[in-house]
Amino acid sequence: KYRELARWGVVRARYLIAKGKEEDGFEWFFKVLKFGDMIKRSPRPVLIQYLVADAVQNIALKPMREELEKTNLPSFVLSEYASRLLLLVEDYDALKNTLKMEYMFAPNALKEIEKSLSGKSSFEKLQEELEGEAQFIQLPVFPLFNGIYLKPNESHLLCANIYRRGIANAGKFYKDMKFIEAEMNSRSGHYSNWLVWMKENIFTENRIGKALADFIFGFSGNFFVSKCLRDFEKEATACLLALRAYKKDRGKLPTTLDELVPTYLPKIPPDPFDGKPLRYSREKRIIYCVGEDLKDEGGSVEEKGYFGQWKDPSIFIKF
Repeated sequence: KYRELARWGVVRARYLIAKGKEEDGFEWFFKVLKFGDMIKRSPRPVLIQYLVADAVQNIALKPMREELEKTNLPSFVLSEYASRLLLLVEDYDALKNTLKMEYMFAPNALKEIEKSLSGKSSFEKLQEELEGEAQFIQLPVFPLFNGIYLKPNESHLLCANIYRRGIANAGKFYKDMKFIEAEMNSRSGHYSNWLVWMKENIFTENRIGKALADFIFGFSGNFFVSKCLRDFEKEATACLLALRAYKKDRGKLPTTLDELVPTYLPKIPPDPFDGKPLRYSREKRIIYCVGEDLKDEGGSVEEKGYFGQWKDPSIFIKF
């Protein structure tokens, strides 16, 4: 529903721009962006809510860039928009609150798993729900292994450490982030032989707790890569607004982004991956970041598909 509202906001923005009311139209783009920011900063946010908020903002960014290519807005308005957009990147407190709320759910999930393994009646209920498909389970025997495959205190500590690390990563550049290595290799989806499978799935203590932690770990690293890409897209769009303003005043693009400061941009935004100023090439007509590998390869101009999967994620300058 949030995303549907965002799409209607973008339709409204483009309609107003088509009618010659450009400033009103761009204000609607910012209403959608602000809406996403409000969702992130709600009192009790959860991770899916944070991700949807990012999706809401992304719905506005691409059409904003497309309308920017042909806008007649004055340069001082465009530079004001650039400054406003940069403020939406700094949502570190919202992210920390989101991860804290997610951690509150982890103990509850562990408690439910522990409860389901605590007695015969739970398995009888499970068998009823599966309509007899789980008849092979030896109800009186399986609970004896609960102490091996689920160690609640150890599992709680494992999950807590993952979330603590995630909270510590909020607000850092990707190069400075630290992640807890997964304790299992099952996330790869395959094993070298059946002995490895036996070791990982039968002869490993706290197998259930580690499975939950491995699931959390799976979101951790990938989540922060995606967050850096989303931050880059906002920053690059802000730079595009400032570049458009500069070109309207001077008839050409600047040699470096430094020429935009302070008239058109309050500062050069940092690359979310390595912390250095965002990259720009007037010749290639791109704004780019180094990406997850932290290697500057001069930007990407010929790659296809989602820019986040390019060697150097890039946003094109089409004016």
